[in-house]
Amino acid sequence: MACSRTTAGNVFVFVGALFHATAMFTPWWIITPVVYYGLWQFCSRLTESVSCQSISLDLSADIVTDSMKASQAMASLGLIMTGLAVLFTILNVCRSMKLKVAGGCSICAGILVLIGVAIFGVSRNSLGLSSALSYAFGLEAAAGLVLCIAGGMQVS
Repeated sequence: MACSRTTAGNVFVFVGALFHATAMFTPWWIITPVVYYGLWQFCSRLTESVSCQSISLDLSADIVTDSMKASQAMASLGLIMTGLAVLFTILNVCRSMKLKVAGGCSICAGILVLIGVAIFGVSRNSLGLSSALSYAFGLEAAAGLVLCIAGGMQVS
């Protein structure tokens, strides 16, 4: 019985991990006609060519803000917790008492991801990009929600 109850939660952990990893490393969080970027990469479209570079301290201060660093940190911590949730899920499938650890990790991961999404979403206004959010931003938000739901299913 306990195994069938948490099967959906186990599946949701893997779906949330896939969503988070995809969104975190995709450079299409914000798209404008001239530039697009995500947490780790900034790209500009010059005529027909696209020039991309890693977001680091080398870029202009307009993009590498404290809020961007905070979003990167939350996403990275969320990825670590997601990895732990996946690991504990694999190791403890159908062991309801030990699966609660995986559920706790998944909830923590989801909360960290959602905090990063909130920070990024609020900070885009300071760059004058209030309406330029793209699909990867939405995928990251969905990942946070799915991870929280998965954790709730595993803990219950």
